[in-house]
Order: sequence, then C-alpha cells, then structure tokens
Amino acid sequence: MSQRPPVEQQSLFPPRLASHFAPGTPSAPGTPVHSIQTIRRKAAGHHGPLTKILVANRGEIAIRVFRTSHELAMHTVAIYSYEDRMSAHRQKADEAYQVGKGLTPVAAYLAQDDIISIALEHGVDMIHPGYGFLSENAEFAKKVEQAGLAFVGPSPEVIDALGDKTKARSIAIKIGVPVVPGTPGPVGSYEDGASFIEEHGFPVIIKAAMGGGGRGMRVVREDSEFKDAFSRAVSEAKSAFGDGTVFIERFLDKPRHIEVQILADGQGNCVHLFERDCSVQRRHQKVVEVAPATHLPEDVRQAILSDALKLAESVGYRNAGTAEFLVDQMGRHYFIEINPRIQVEHTITVKVTVSGTTYEVARRKMLRALVEFRIRGVKTNIPFLFRLLTHDVFIAGKTWTTFIDDTPDLFKLVQTQNRAQKLLAYLGDLAVNGSGIKGQVGEPGLKTDVVIPKLQDRTNPDTGPPLDCSLPCEIGWRNIIVKQGPEAFAKAVRQYPGTLIMDTTWRDAHQSLLATRLRTIDMVNIAKETSYALANAYSLECWGGATFDVSMRFLYEDPWERLRTLRKLVPNIPFQALVRGANAVGYTSYADNVIYDFCKKAVENGLDIFRVFDSLNYIENVSQYSFRFICILI
Repeated sequence: MSQRPPVEQQSLFPPRLASHFAPGTPSAPGTPVHSIQTIRRKAAGHHGPLTKILVANRGEIAIRVFRTSHELAMHTVAIYSYEDRMSAHRQKADEAYQVGKGLTPVAAYLAQDDIISIALEHGVDMIHPGYGFLSENAEFAKKVEQAGLAFVGPSPEVIDALGDKTKARSIAIKIGVPVVPGTPGPVGSYEDGASFIEEHGFPVIIKAAMGGGGRGMRVVREDSEFKDAFSRAVSEAKSAFGDGTVFIERFLDKPRHIEVQILADGQGNCVHLFERDCSVQRRHQKVVEVAPATHLPEDVRQAILSDALKLAESVGYRNAGTAEFLVDQMGRHYFIEINPRIQVEHTITVKVTVSGTTYEVARRKMLRALVEFRIRGVKTNIPFLFRLLTHDVFIAGKTWTTFIDDTPDLFKLVQTQNRAQKLLAYLGDLAVNGSGIKGQVGEPGLKTDVVIPKLQDRTNPDTGPPLDCSLPCEIGWRNIIVKQGPEAFAKAVRQYPGTLIMDTTWRDAHQSLLATRLRTIDMVNIAKETSYALANAYSLECWGGATFDVSMRFLYEDPWERLRTLRKLVPNIPFQALVRGANAVGYTSYADNVIYDFCKKAVENGLDIFRVFDSLNYIENVSQYSFRFICILI
C-alpha cells in the first residue's frame, strides 16, 4: 500500500492552477503571496502597460466589460448611483465607488468630472463608457484624455464628426459614399425644409442630428402633416439628446437595413466583420437580426463592406463601431450613419447563438429554440417571433424596414396550451374566489343563524312593542316617483329643508360597507327590516356594473332577478344604480339607443335613479339617462 506524501509535499491547489504558484508550500519563507490579480495576469499570458479599467456604466453592460477585462488580466472599477448601491455590477468589479452623490439616478452616471476624479483618485489607467450614457459624448472623451487616461473608444474628434449625423453625411459625400438625398445640413425651422420638399417631394423622414434608437424620427407622407411632425421631432430630439437639431432625408419605401461591424486599432488598421440584416424592426427598433444578410447580391454586399471601411479609414477610426446602410428595391445602397461606439447588437456578430449552414437551417433551429423556452407569469414576444419566423416573407428572406407595420397578419399570434400556468391560474382562482361550479361552494363561513334586528316603533320607542316587519313598509320617498313622476320627486328633494341620506350598503363593490360578492338571499333576509329602518332615505344604491360583474361571474345569479326581488320587498325607498356615462354597467362604450333601452328596462324592473359617473365624458349618452328618468351627474 502506498504511503501518502508528507504534508509539506502535498499541493494545496488543483493541478490546473499548479503552474501559477512557486514550488514549495504557500507558507514557506520567500514564497510570493498570490492574489486574484497575479493569477489573472499569469493566465492571460501578457503584461500590458494598462492594467486598471473603470467602466462608466451600469448593469449588464458594465458586467460584460468586467468579464472581458478579467480575461485580459485587468483590475476593474465600478461606479454606482445611490439607487444602484445593491446592483449586481457593483459586486462584479474589484472595486466600486459611488458617483454623483445627491444627483438623480441617471444624472449620476452623466457626472463627467466626478467619474474622472474617481478614476484619478484610485489609480485607473483607462475608462470604458459602454454604450448609452456618455459613450458618444465627445466632451467626456476629451476630458478623459486630458486627464492622462485612455478612453476606450474613438477619439474625441471622431466622436464629434460621426456622432452628428449631418457631419457624417458630409464626410460620406466628400469621399464618394452614396447617401440618401437629404438637406445639406441641419434644418433650423419648418420653413427651411420647404425647398428640399419642393425638389424631392414626399415621403420624407425627419431625423435628430444627434440621435439614435429611433428617437427624434418622424416619417411624413403629406404636406398637411409636415409642420406638426417637424415640431414633434425637434421636441423629442431635444428631450432625448439635449439637442433639437434635425435634418431631412428622402424616405425610401420598403428598404432593407444592413449594418456592418467594424474594428480598428490606433495604427490605422481597420477590418470589417461582415454584415447583419436588421430589416425586421418596429418604430425604428430592431426586432430580429440575421447574419449574414440573405438574398443580398454579392456586388451590393461587397460595395457596402468596402464603403464601411472607406468611411472608417477616412476619419482615422479606432475601436469598435457600426456603419449602417439602407438598400432600396433596386439594389442601390445608401449610407445612414456610423455609431461610434460598441452596440447592443455587436454580440450578433461576435457570437452567433443560433447558427446553421444555411439561412433555412438557422431559421428552423431558431424555431426549435423558441419551442423549448418556458417562461411563465409574464408576457413575452415569443408568440410574435413564432408568427414572424413562419411567415412566407420572412422564410423567403425578403423583409424590409416597415415589414411589421405593413403586415397586420403577423399579429395573429400563435398561442400555446401553457398547461402549467393554466393550472396555477385555476388554483389561484379557487383559493381567492372559491369553486366555479354552481352549488359547490364548500363549507359555509357562517355557522349560526343570521341575526335579524328587532326595530322599535318611532312613535313610542321606549315602551311600545317592536315593529311588525312581516310586511314591507309602504311609506317613503318613492311614493312621490310612483304617483307624481320624476319631476315632482326632484322638486320635493330641492324643497326639503333637511339632509337626505343615500345608503350604499347593498352596492356590491369595494366601496360597499359590506364585503363584496354579497348574495341576493343575504339581502332578501334583511330587506323588509331595511324598508322600515331607512324609510326616510333618499335612496338605496344597490345596482350597477359591480352588481353585474359579481352576480354573473362569481355568484352565478341574475342581476335583473335580484332587482325585481328586492323591489317587491322594499317598495318604499328609491333604488339607485351607479353607472358610467357611455358604458352603463359594462366595460366598453355603447351606442345611444343601447343605453336608452337599458335604462328603460332597468326602470321597468324597479330602478328609480341613475347616478352617472364620468358624466361629462360623453354628453349625448347622459341625455339617454336623464330623459324620462331621474339622473344625478357626478
């Protein structure tokens, strides 16, 4: 039997990490103390001059940069707003510091001087902006470099040139890259765009010069829409980007949207990582991207890739970026813009998560992946993606930028059986509402007889006998309605010198004094006593939308039968309904004649007064309540 080696000869580390540590025991004299940083540097196989990076961003964006930085043996620094003090990105970095104290959550990540101050104070070599926030802010990039730090992104001059779409257009025109016909520069007012429209006509698209993500963009197809669309685009651009500058381009119908990922170093070397087809989009936001683009003629593909490199090289681009183009129905391509930053979509190029040897194989694999998803409790766009990936146009690979808007058939969504969620919904409904099977209500909560109060005669309350409530009371305000009509009732109410009471105990809703879902029998048991106790009441509010909802959905009772039954037992007090102006007791607007006939039938079954909620939403419907019936507007 072999003997175990002496303790001092045993390795305390797994074999895969043994090469990272000096021979001997970790506690031996002269053995260096190893940290996560030394392990990273050893594993990375290099020792570059820049070793500490601050990410001026948050959340998943920052975490992805941290992961890559750790693979490159770098030390990472996170910043966080006060509201983000418990966020995951703070925990994933080697160091983390609060930024923008006293500022709003968004403003904290825009505090340029504070970010740079943190970097200098803690020995940071470089700042990575991620995307969003300060990633396209030339002023920030300039401040970073002036502080002696490296900015992970294009130079300030390039950001300034390409971040402004009007400047980027000018660069493209100068080097011979085709652009969509548009104004030569920013358009300062609605009137300034008139000459362009006279020359090129409609449709046109108004774009924010400093924008992205579809904000500050308006498509205009008629002259009557132009002024309002211009004003809205300027307002949205100013709100989203702090700059209301816009320009105008000819709008291309049904173009394809093709993007090219570019990478460039600081020595003038630039390469492309081919193209992505981003045509399936809605409101200028991409929904599906395909790489490589299908049915794109090879000469068009090569022209686009060449122009992307030409643009990047002409401005001395460095770092990652995306050149965007449109391709019209004739196969002509036009430059749109270059995003001088890493994009959300760059992972489409860097890592193809669903791949196949052909477009059709990739499409089928995507469908298989969607089928395997199990997301419960929240809505997703998976049913829409099913419909999209099985549509003939998508199968043919011939989509365009407004394909979703132009194809309402896409919204005939595929619904899965979703048995698990149906079971949970049933159990939840059973726990909250009880059994949905008529008669199967389980053990009653009340195990004793209902206590019916004894009422004293008001004329002799101390010594007189209790009131005989075996028959309903016949004295009350409703007699005026029955004998003299609604107008006389209204007049009597106005002339009454005291305060009249409206009781809502029987209105089966959250505002009721009693619990919701009160059965008709529970009201019937106390109805005749109520006719005496509230004989002088202005009204009993006992009907309305909630009555229909509760009676029909939960109690399986007829709300009309409830009204008729209670009317016989309480003939003396006016019955009142709470209704909405255009909705009556439903959840949608109804035609005038429907409202009128509903009111007529309600009165025939025993109702006297309509209290109309949201009465001013639709005056015409209110007139249906007030004509021949008593109506209170609130």
